[in-house]
Parts: sequence; C-alpha cells; structure tokens
Amino acid sequence: MLTGIIIDGDLSDWPDTIELHPIRNMLDNDLNYSKNGVEEDELATSPDLSAVFSVAYDPDDDLIYLAVIVRDDRVVVGHKGYWDTDAVEIYLDGLFSNTTIPVDVVFGRNDVVDASEVPMEQYLGVPGEGPVYGITRTSGEDRDPVNPILNWGDIAKTRTRMEYHRDGDVTVYEWALQVFDRYPDRPTDLVPGKRIGFDVVVVDKDVPAITDSAEAEPEHARSAWVSWCPGYSGPRFLNAGSIGELVLGSD
Repeated sequence: MLTGIIIDGDLSDWPDTIELHPIRNMLDNDLNYSKNGVEEDELATSPDLSAVFSVAYDPDDDLIYLAVIVRDDRVVVGHKGYWDTDAVEIYLDGLFSNTTIPVDVVFGRNDVVDASEVPMEQYLGVPGEGPVYGITRTSGEDRDPVNPILNWGDIAKTRTRMEYHRDGDVTVYEWALQVFDRYPDRPTDLVPGKRIGFDVVVVDKDVPAITDSAEAEPEHARSAWVSWCPGYSGPRFLNAGSIGELVLGSD
C-alpha cells in the first residue's frame, strides 16, 4: 500500500525500499518491431535500453501507483503512430479474466470502437507533449490531443494521470491508474488480495520515423517493444489471458 503520492515525475516521495521489477521480454517475431540494436540478455545493463518498474496501490483512493524508470540514450517523441515514438503502455484488467475478442472488433474500427468493448484498459504515454499516437477520434467522438490517453476511450472519464521527467539518460514515468471491471461505469474496488491483470511495456525508438508504416521502416530503425510479462500471442488488448498478474498486498 502507498499513500500521499504526488504525480509529478519525481519519485522522492516513494519509499527507498520498494521493490524494482525488470522489464526484459523483447518482442522479436513481429514485423512492426525489431531488437533495435539490443539483445534481450543485455536489457538489464544496456545504456541503449534498460527499464524497471515499481508498483503499489492506495485502497482509499482505489488507485494503482506505478513508476516506470527507463534508461535510454536517445529519446524520440513522435505523434503519427505507435511506430514513431518512445512510449510506455500499461494494460489492466480489473476482473483478472481470460476474456478474448476477435480481431475485427478493433481493426478497421479505430474511430468508433469503445474501450468498453475490449477486455482491458490500455493506457499510453509518451515522454513529450501530445497527441499520443495521433489519436484524435475514438468511440465515435473527437478527442483532445492529450498525454496520456486511454486507448479507445476518454481518459477524462477516469482518474488516471501520468507525468514524466528526464534527467540525463533516465526517463521516469509516474502514473496513478484507475482500473475497471468494465469501463467507464464499473471501477475496480482495490482491496488486499485482489488479483488484477497487469502488464507494462516500454517502447524504444532510436531514430525519427521516415515512413508512415512500421513495416516500411528499415529494420534497424524499428522500435523495440519490451514487456514485463513474457510471451506474445498477438496484440495484448485482444486477449486478457496474455497479460500477467498483480496481487494487492495488505502492507
């Protein structure tokens, strides 16, 4: 448990004893991404990319606090699509379900699909001013260019927020995250012992994109996609069983 946290990208109000968890599972079988010059066994120490996170929760505010610390020698912020920017992706399933949905629920419907139709929340943030991924319309409604966003939803209907801060080659993303059993009308009650579907992904882009397609980028210039939860069976947001487990403690 953790209380009294101010979301400002400064972790000085976090306890020094909180555990750090490595983010080291690199996606290497998808044409949209590449190793980006880093082998998976180097992700603990590489100055090019290494990342950890700490996580806690506030049972009174029903918020999960998450600090993602990324060491990265080059920061690239883009706004056209998922392939042109450094980013952090957060996946949360308040029901800890194995729910899956068909691909056609989402693909081809990006402007109209609603976050209530997918089995988890996908929050996205970049280390720069918005708009995140160029998303300006979801659920059939226009969206303001904000950072972070809730994919296919209106983050203003949640209490999620994020601030980032960069010092030298280290970027800190500090989050307060609202979890839902079903967005937006059924928020999850965060109590000790609660099991929540959870994953953290760091996206690392080292050079500005030169095309409008991830697959069209030269292989060496494609982003690296590195997750906490191992394994990959397609887009996380289609399959709640593809993410890991967060168990809320009592201390």
